[in-house]
Amino acid sequence: FTREMPSVGVGTSVIIVKDTDGEIRAFYNMCRHRGNKLVWNDYPGEEVSGTCRQFTCKYHAWRYSLDGDLTFVQQEGEFFDVDKGQFGLVPVHCEVWEGFIFINLDPHKTEPLRSFLGELAHGIEGYSFQGPHQVYRFNTELQCNWKIFVDSFAESYHGPYLHASSFGALTAEDWKSMRQHPAHGAWMVDRVGGILRNAVPLILYHRERVDGGGYYDVEPGDIPLGARVIAVADAYDAMTTDRPYRRALVPEEAQANLRQAAGTQFDPVVVDEFLRTLEDPDEHLDILLDHGSDAGPALVSKSHHPDSQRLVALVGGKRVN
Repeated sequence: FTREMPSVGVGTSVIIVKDTDGEIRAFYNMCRHRGNKLVWNDYPGEEVSGTCRQFTCKYHAWRYSLDGDLTFVQQEGEFFDVDKGQFGLVPVHCEVWEGFIFINLDPHKTEPLRSFLGELAHGIEGYSFQGPHQVYRFNTELQCNWKIFVDSFAESYHGPYLHASSFGALTAEDWKSMRQHPAHGAWMVDRVGGILRNAVPLILYHRERVDGGGYYDVEPGDIPLGARVIAVADAYDAMTTDRPYRRALVPEEAQANLRQAAGTQFDPVVVDEFLRTLEDPDEHLDILLDHGSDAGPALVSKSHHPDSQRLVALVGGKRVN
């Protein structure tokens, strides 16, 4: 099958093929003669899939084996002793992990896939991904903010409650595994690097409580301010949006819940600033900063909820009202 990858570069296309020995290979989808796209059907921009014994260019009929070797050149004698061994398909680094195919288009970064995946892979290795199969498909249109829909399916927080009858009672080990999602998220952002790396401690500790509880039993004084801000904003957003298991709370109920949890689950100063902002979002914009965190200028977050259209910024410097 082919994959179109315009985000990598205009016209970038890759062939993924299983050869006769069962090995998965990847090549740039381009004939080495004139650079014509090699594998396509009705329209060159569409991805295709199927079965074949060789690849044949539609332009001048150059042929390639499934392992990428150039095997046939039309009117080869007119090419003045061309060495077909020098004109095979350009390979793309390809590895398979747990049935998933990964490709790496950067020839200078050759870190093995398993090493790159690190602890994230360790947590799900051995799962029978080949077992579940899609048996039907349907499309539907939802009149909602796309983020609400995506978040509902992407988070696992609702699993033990909404799907309790499906999972059965969770063991202590199950709970421990479920609570690794901040660590997994922080790890993925850290791998991206750059300025996003400043957000790693905020992601890692946003489930910690100021009374010393939380996922990782972090001392309250070690929770970055940014993580405490995210905890409040995330909770308010969760309470004031519809979920599969309940309707959204009205803003007054959600605000009362934040006040009740201030000093135990949430930082009371952050709760106070957040609620004052909700009361007067046009006039009151506090710039919060973290003097004791390595996070620095790391986060800009805006909730999609209409009652929390509020910009919270973490910047370096002094507090400004």
